[in-house]
Amino acid sequence: MQKHIMAVCLTWPDGKLTSQAAAWLFNRFPPQNIRFACFGPGVDYARNHIVKRIFLPSNFPKLLMIDNDMRPDARADLIFKAEGDIIGALYDANNPAANADPDVVHLGLVLIRREVFLEIEPPWFEMNYDKEKARIISCECASFCRKAKEKGFKITKAGYCPHTPISRLLRLAPI
Repeated sequence: MQKHIMAVCLTWPDGKLTSQAAAWLFNRFPPQNIRFACFGPGVDYARNHIVKRIFLPSNFPKLLMIDNDMRPDARADLIFKAEGDIIGALYDANNPAANADPDVVHLGLVLIRREVFLEIEPPWFEMNYDKEKARIISCECASFCRKAKEKGFKITKAGYCPHTPISRLLRLAPI
């Protein structure tokens, strides 16, 4: 059991999560260490809210964030054994280049030490858009990792987590 870690499942945008994520959490954490959070209007807002309103007021030294579309199994457990300030599990991010940058982990399943949030100026997570704000240039993962790297924090990739990207679940017709 991971008694010294707060686990927060980001159930944005629909308040749901995979059955695999629920089972994985309750098999690895005491129930009092687990929180579920669904805040809008965007995933970057939700992550910042989790840190500010849920994690930092607690006494936990580490935060595990897991997104609602992750399906962790035993392969994901390597994040608990790896060394680093930010440890992210690899997963299919529906982008061939997503895992290429050694200084960036995606935040679908990530373990972060408290000191990272205390050293980085909020907002910790920010989407970067083009000048028309019509297209995402880089996700909140990249901006967060860049800020952490600038402060000297060690970023590590460890383990693997199956993932069903929302883009594969929702197919909307173009307007």
